[in-house]
Amino acid sequence: MDSTGQKKISDEKVNNPENFDFLNRLILDWYKLLTLDPTNFLKQLHDQNTTHSQDQVYDPHKLVNEAYVSHANSNADPVLIWFKLCEAVLENAKNITQQSLNSANGDSHEGKRREFMNRQIALLFQPRNFLWSNRQAIEKAIKSNGESIQKGFCFLSKDLSSGTFNLSLTKAFVIGENIARTKGHVVYKNDLIELIQYEPATKTVKADPILIVPPFINKFYILDLQASNSLVQHLVTQGITVFMISWKNPTAEDGHLTWDDYITNGVLSSIDTILNIYPRSRLNIGGYCIGGTLAAVTTAISTDRIKGKIASLTMLNTLLDFSDVGEISNFISKEFVTNLDNTIGKRGIFRGSAMASVFSALRSKELIWDYVENVYLKGEEPTAFDFLHWNADNTNIPGPLLSWYLKEMYLNNNLKRENHLKILGRNVNLSTISCPCFVVASRKDHIVPWHTAYNSARLLNSKCEFILASGGHVAGIISPHKKITKETHYSRIKDGTLRASAEGWLNESSPTPGSWWGLWTKWLKKNSGKNTPRRKSVGNKTFKSLAAAPGEYVRQ
Repeated sequence: MDSTGQKKISDEKVNNPENFDFLNRLILDWYKLLTLDPTNFLKQLHDQNTTHSQDQVYDPHKLVNEAYVSHANSNADPVLIWFKLCEAVLENAKNITQQSLNSANGDSHEGKRREFMNRQIALLFQPRNFLWSNRQAIEKAIKSNGESIQKGFCFLSKDLSSGTFNLSLTKAFVIGENIARTKGHVVYKNDLIELIQYEPATKTVKADPILIVPPFINKFYILDLQASNSLVQHLVTQGITVFMISWKNPTAEDGHLTWDDYITNGVLSSIDTILNIYPRSRLNIGGYCIGGTLAAVTTAISTDRIKGKIASLTMLNTLLDFSDVGEISNFISKEFVTNLDNTIGKRGIFRGSAMASVFSALRSKELIWDYVENVYLKGEEPTAFDFLHWNADNTNIPGPLLSWYLKEMYLNNNLKRENHLKILGRNVNLSTISCPCFVVASRKDHIVPWHTAYNSARLLNSKCEFILASGGHVAGIISPHKKITKETHYSRIKDGTLRASAEGWLNESSPTPGSWWGLWTKWLKKNSGKNTPRRKSVGNKTFKSLAAAPGEYVRQ
């Protein structure tokens, strides 16, 4: 007993909130109150949320003790108990994180992994994530006579049926109508890709076209969103002839496909087609994210089919050096890759929804908990946001490709090492790439850390222009010209050489307000030959228009 005559809780239980054996009873009590007397329960929630700030910091020892004592009381305030429990768990998560770092035995990766997981626990127990401790949600429920809660349940039911968060207003975007709408034609198609050639928008165009290789884990139209932020539209209005790969969304029948298949039937088949249409031209090649990795590897193996034909290489948020891959490393371990190899390494499909869940967890506050609060608790309709619409439109990945990619590149970092990786029977040596290169990284990128993208560029034996954009993995790349913008990019356009360290380069670089698109366009034109009259039609006699862009595969 303490001085007030109340039973005191042992320090052992206070220091171990995960052992709270009363948590289930609390939840049952809350649901009883909500079911039997919802009006009174909502009023209690509102009153408690008005009295207690959601940002208030409590002493966790006192909180847990009061929670036990309050629950033993027949007149316990369930909302107060919930606040106290949440705060206790949050404080405990901080302590556990520090203990995890201290007990990682010098293993920095293990320490970071534990810190990441504990941070997810802390985010989970934020009071705003729960109806009974979110003041704004309760106020909205009262003002709407419960309609907001009803709408929230409807949104939850819809998401449970689809198996994913509908982060954007689905009906707001239609492929081919207000996204992926730049005029073009599918000029080549096989069981893996559709190759799109876009119609010219200027009277003269550069002699050498560009092939863009998008990531195969998402749809290509991130690079052709709406007219106001389409990178493809920007390029064609600048006199560049653009070809785009559109990857098929693999099904069970594609479960045998490998990295070699994606090189052969994806990138090389596209190059063959383009050089047939433009036999006297050379070809610029560029890629975004893992598409940039594919583009670089294809350039490096220098098959007879493309030798001397690559005019330049562009890599956007691309990894070639996998020594530091950011927080996604928390999900990639030897055990995970071994299990993946044993289950779908020979044949199978890794679901795109599972990959999307991983990427959402990397930004769980923005992509999970903000959504839970606004949509489920407040009943607000998701916003119409093209980035998020694309983010939810994921694709499957063949098991053999994914297993090999994670093992050889993420775990073993063999792409960085000369002649440690064989693709199409050829040793890969990135230092054989000598064509001019343009590399863009994004300062807030959580998937491709910018300093790792910088180190990747240094593996090439090229004159390489490196640009550091503001923004993240998507916003850093989709950065159109605007009259008023907060965007800034850093560049150091001198002799095309890169300093030994990323930070050293940054110290010598110059910040420039606005988009980097203009800088890249100027560089690309310089490496794309002479101006020539535009052709009357896309393709040629061999490769005629098969369908209007954006084609069939992007709709799968």
